[in-house]
Amino acid sequence: MQRMNRCSAEGKFLWLVGLFALFLAGEACAQFSVVSTSPTDGQVRVDPNKPVQVVFNKPLDINANYDDWSDIPIAFIMSPGDRRDYPQQVTFSQNNRQIEFNDFNLQPNTVYHFAVLAAKSTTREDLSLPVAITFTTGDTLPYGLMTGRAGNPFADNTGAIVALYKDFLDFNPVAMTVIDNPDGDYAMDYILGGIYYPMVFKDLDRNGYIKFDFTSDDIGFFDPDQDSIPNPTLVAEGWHSPVVNMTVAGFLRSTARETYERVDRIMQMAPPDMALRMVFSEEVINSGRSYYWNYDFESPTTDPYFISFFVSSNFHHLYTPSWWFPDSLSLPANWIDSDAAIDTAFTYVGRFFVAEFPDANIAAMLEMTDVTRDLVPAALRNANRGHISLSKKAGGYKRPAAAERVPAW
Repeated sequence: MQRMNRCSAEGKFLWLVGLFALFLAGEACAQFSVVSTSPTDGQVRVDPNKPVQVVFNKPLDINANYDDWSDIPIAFIMSPGDRRDYPQQVTFSQNNRQIEFNDFNLQPNTVYHFAVLAAKSTTREDLSLPVAITFTTGDTLPYGLMTGRAGNPFADNTGAIVALYKDFLDFNPVAMTVIDNPDGDYAMDYILGGIYYPMVFKDLDRNGYIKFDFTSDDIGFFDPDQDSIPNPTLVAEGWHSPVVNMTVAGFLRSTARETYERVDRIMQMAPPDMALRMVFSEEVINSGRSYYWNYDFESPTTDPYFISFFVSSNFHHLYTPSWWFPDSLSLPANWIDSDAAIDTAFTYVGRFFVAEFPDANIAAMLEMTDVTRDLVPAALRNANRGHISLSKKAGGYKRPAAAERVPAW
């Protein structure tokens, strides 16, 4: 009887050892992911003074860097909120599986949308799937619901972010959800009634930057009439809105004049004194091509006096800018294209800067200045202010460590 008991004990011990080994093996094979958040999705009456916590299934690489305003080792969004007001200090659990934000400065009676977009484990494994939650410091959440398909006919769209924006060029979403299936089917809830622009982003390079990262991401928008103009849609409070489908795609680069042909056709219908004042892009490659260009127009008689076109290979968006330079003159009809302009810039010192900083960011701007205006600084009183701007990235996203402005037009 004693022999049987001893064998039973040994068998039980071996079974426990095997179970523990399977647990460790399963944990090692599991993808790096978020296992919980605090607050949780849909939580109400959240204490504004309590920290926001994210727990991972594996240790977090606390030396990773994604954000251009801070050194926090994960990419995230908290909306509403200003990126420059994001927490600068976070704390970690002893095993680095939990990150805690202590100073989000949450406000009473406010609905928040929080998403973890990217992170890395200590073995440099990327986060398998973003996580998006909605919570409120008030008593109730809105009840609007939107469903649809935001698919990519050529790729698996699992992990893409679907978001709603009050303005197409806004960076603060009013709702978010994560697609968890290859076909792109989604359901987004807790939406306050209103008119919004639906968009979808697939962060292919896992840099955590999802709004207009043309260089490496796929982007889609609501375009039911297929005219390449993003459309808003109505979400009724407390109702399931009509199905909103979107198609995700990548982008092609073009020169400033190649893209301008589309704008010029549209502007034929504008008042005759609506003149082009500025052309620019912040993401240009050595050939003078970019994934997008911005064209600013002004009319001295028509309201609105200023309009701008944000144009890419897949869409164009007309909007009223919140900035303006009152000393700009109309650009001549034969303004030089960006490929020739960048050749000029590289003839000066641009090629030396890029040789020293191969990952330099290149921006281009063409603007002509009214030299008769007293407001124009003496240093800028030249007939042509077109230039190529070069900047060296340093950690984060486009944080400049060195810069060079080169005349080009």
